[in-house]
Amino acid sequence: MKKQGHSFYSGSDIEIIAKLIALGDDFVDGIEKMAQKVRGAYALIILSRGKIYAARDKHAFRPIIIGQKEGSLIVTSESCSFINLGCTIVRDLKPGEIIEIEGDKFETKKIIPSPFVQYCSFEWVYTANVASTIDGLPVDIARRNLGAALARRYPVNVDVVGAVPNSGIGHAIGYAQESKISFDAVFIKYDYASRSYTQPTQAERDREAKIKLIPVPAKIAGRSVVICDDSIVRGTQMKNDLVVKLRKNGVKQIHARVACPPLKAPCMYGVATRSKKELAAHGKTVEQLKEYMGLDGLAFNTLDDLSAALGKPLCDLCTSCWTDQYKV
Repeated sequence: MKKQGHSFYSGSDIEIIAKLIALGDDFVDGIEKMAQKVRGAYALIILSRGKIYAARDKHAFRPIIIGQKEGSLIVTSESCSFINLGCTIVRDLKPGEIIEIEGDKFETKKIIPSPFVQYCSFEWVYTANVASTIDGLPVDIARRNLGAALARRYPVNVDVVGAVPNSGIGHAIGYAQESKISFDAVFIKYDYASRSYTQPTQAERDREAKIKLIPVPAKIAGRSVVICDDSIVRGTQMKNDLVVKLRKNGVKQIHARVACPPLKAPCMYGVATRSKKELAAHGKTVEQLKEYMGLDGLAFNTLDDLSAALGKPLCDLCTSCWTDQYKV
């Protein structure tokens, strides 16, 4: 595009997407032509004069949903934003769908065909807000299903079930309900901490991990615990902070149960991992990872249990970060 005279002012992928769309005869044609060139995940909302266009990529990696309220239409990436606004869900956009919104009406202008879909299961596992519903499946229910699957496949004799807040709470509640072991607040999340996983540098990830979790000594001293988490990516939170704080506060045994399989490959579709060497599980067995983390026990959900918990066949889920196989 630079050879054709285009200039770029940022390193953002959205600038490239916008320029590709602008090459079309109109917005719908431009989105379709852009989709032919772009490999990956996107969900777009485009403001034009008097109209709004919304589009979901043909593989449906990312969620995008339309709602309504008193003659107004709203498009967002997550349904949780509708609740406090008093909006109702109309429906999720279909894979490859492009809609045109004008006034209080919307119309499907095009559906870009695809031989398969690849829903990002990490949305339900970690990324999405717990109050959201994605493609008909509430995030909170999905996380409880995942926790229950862990309890059935990997039971452990402990005193209390805890969570890495906030995204691990649903998994822990599911584990506790299935195992009949009490759930308690082993950790409280510091309200002003950000997600350590999404920070751009390791130094920033270490800082966020260090301040994010506050242990509750009265709940854990002298007890054995199983901690439920959504995932172990780089291991920053688990190894350098969580285990250290629990040991210092007198925990007898620390077991971890993880809602998704071990992450062994980078995400190519917009999530913040870029290389295999970043990932704690890459090149390690579960036993080796357990020793590396300083845990007394460690287990991960299987791909089959993940599929069952989400109620979707594995062929419809993107599993590339666990299998190192990319369909797109």
